[in-house]
Amino acid sequence: MKFKIAILLVLLATQALAAPMPGYEVYGKITVNENPVPNANVVVSGSQSGQLWSGISDSKGWYGSGLSLRVIDGETITVEASYGAASGKSTGTARYDSARIDVELSMEGAATTIPVTTTVSPGVTTIPTTVQETTIIVVKPAVTTTVEPKILLPGFEVYGKITDQNGNLIKNAEVVVIGSASGQLWSGVSKADGWYTTTPNIRVNPRETINVRATYKSASGLGLGSVEGSGVQIDVKIPTVVEEQTTTPEEQVTTKPSPESIVILLVLAILVVIVIVWEERRK
Repeated sequence: MKFKIAILLVLLATQALAAPMPGYEVYGKITVNENPVPNANVVVSGSQSGQLWSGISDSKGWYGSGLSLRVIDGETITVEASYGAASGKSTGTARYDSARIDVELSMEGAATTIPVTTTVSPGVTTIPTTVQETTIIVVKPAVTTTVEPKILLPGFEVYGKITDQNGNLIKNAEVVVIGSASGQLWSGVSKADGWYTTTPNIRVNPRETINVRATYKSASGLGLGSVEGSGVQIDVKIPTVVEEQTTTPEEQVTTKPSPESIVILLVLAILVVIVIVWEERRK
């Protein structure tokens, strides 16, 4: 009986580790000689899941699959892009809720004309021409500005601690999270241990600045950070002094386990099952 239970636990743990993650997004930028390439053909594939998505890059060279992919955690994601005879390929690893994978196209041996317009310096732009030819420079009185693509990253988390000027943690401080491009993203209060976290997670734009404003009574402070990876810690110090704050049993905060800790627990469970089976066979 113990042997059958052990085998069942191993099967369940294996299925949990190999279960596909829903709502995954792959996005990135298609370039040639570091210039964005619009209307490039893009194909996203998983080493275990096969072809996942296909589409074309936008006017700024960006592509995004949207929250529609189902991938296996840890599998290799391959992105292949092409424009005419120019092509390129890049790979990444499925982690968290999304992956940015940029692709640089190779023009070696290709006679493809790619309509690329870039800003060289204030008031100076280049005329779209064949990449292999000499670029023609035209001076204009106006300054060409570059507009960042608005591709939202899902599942982003902002968290941190709120303290007074002496470093004492402050609970029940009002916290507002604002994105420089997205506007107000989240509001809430710091918990009993002085920490806050944007739960549920928020959607932000790549590379935008995150502002966190915390207010306690009549005093307020500001913390700054930027969008990197799947989350960022932004602590805020409020220029005030608070008395020692006590925590009631009802205010005790429980933290959710991270994906890495879940995997470690599953591996430990498998090892325990293996030991049980080995002991059974020795009897």
